[in-house]
Amino acid sequence: MINKTAATYVRVSTGLQETNTQDDQCFRYCEFKKESDSSFKDPEPYEDTDVSGSIAFARRPGAGRLLQAVQREEISHIIVAKLDRLGRSAEDILRVVRICENHHTVIHFTDLGGDIITTGGSAGKMVVTMMAAFAEFERDRIKERILDRMRSKRDQTTIPGSWGERCGTIPYGWQAVDTERTNARGKIIQELIIEPAEQRTLQTLIIQRYGSNATVEENQIIPSIIGRPPSYSKLALWLNQQGISNKSGTSWSQGSVAHVLDNTYTRKTIERFANEDQLAA
Repeated sequence: MINKTAATYVRVSTGLQETNTQDDQCFRYCEFKKESDSSFKDPEPYEDTDVSGSIAFARRPGAGRLLQAVQREEISHIIVAKLDRLGRSAEDILRVVRICENHHTVIHFTDLGGDIITTGGSAGKMVVTMMAAFAEFERDRIKERILDRMRSKRDQTTIPGSWGERCGTIPYGWQAVDTERTNARGKIIQELIIEPAEQRTLQTLIIQRYGSNATVEENQIIPSIIGRPPSYSKLALWLNQQGISNKSGTSWSQGSVAHVLDNTYTRKTIERFANEDQLAA
């Protein structure tokens, strides 16, 4: 019979962050619990550094090893500082809870709204389920507000031919120009205008990938091309053979082509030119 042990799990999203606070919370909890349960005496540490909470638990290096140990019936308890260390998706969190429950592993959250909560009983599981759902709901609301703000900024134009205020990196097919406006921190606001050479390349890619009569419905690109379109890899190879560089001046890859062909500005290009027959020019 395998002697089960406790395990601690910590996660930070960037390599610049430290796990010390989480480690301290988890090990202090183990020190407290070991008096009544010897499996807490020497907990196995698992950690993920520079790993986003949006990545599924099972796909993280440290968390994946922890789940494998759970499935081998080696882990009796998992100690985590906060719910968001486990994950940011309610579905993913509850999937981990179910796996642990099936293998008789209890998850302990040392700080869930200021309280210690475990999945060892029905009440604890209910609280975790509700907290996970509310946390995801709040994150979605924040994301929606950010997207609304970005859409609003893109609609603000002061320069003829502008496609809106720059938000983040400059997309392929456009260039940023300074305006006379400044933001709350005194930084000059830039707007995007078409970069002719890149725009011609972009429209060629759109035609090859989606067809000249592509449309956009509910923020999704609807191709007009018949048959199987060229892959991102083939388009990257074609661009490199033509000696066309990407925005950073380097060669194209499958990922960089995919990013250029499916973003807000590409969809706006298709919407703006679809009824003007300019894509086919």
